[in-house]
Amino acid sequence: MFRLLRLSGIAALACAQDLATQADRYVQSWVRDSQFRGVVLIAKDGQPLLRKGYGLANAEWNIPNSRETKFRLGSITKQFTAVAVLQLAEKGKLKLADPVKMH
Repeated sequence: MFRLLRLSGIAALACAQDLATQADRYVQSWVRDSQFRGVVLIAKDGQPLLRKGYGLANAEWNIPNSRETKFRLGSITKQFTAVAVLQLAEKGKLKLADPVKMH
């Protein structure tokens, strides 16, 4: 039984690694085509599968994006967050009256 659990854990890890590798290749294609620069985080069950910076954070100083790059976000992000929350509410995954700390 223990071997089966260990084997399924290894298989899940391999699948997660495959996902991370595929996602990295996909994002790299955007970077090559100058369509993306930034940081990507893909996580499953709270564990990061891919956490990587792509392209330049500052082209003038040739500073690359890294996992720790800080981005200045403006008020426009509120609209995207509102849409995402409403979509989750529509799917029954949360209620608009739920306290934030619940999620």
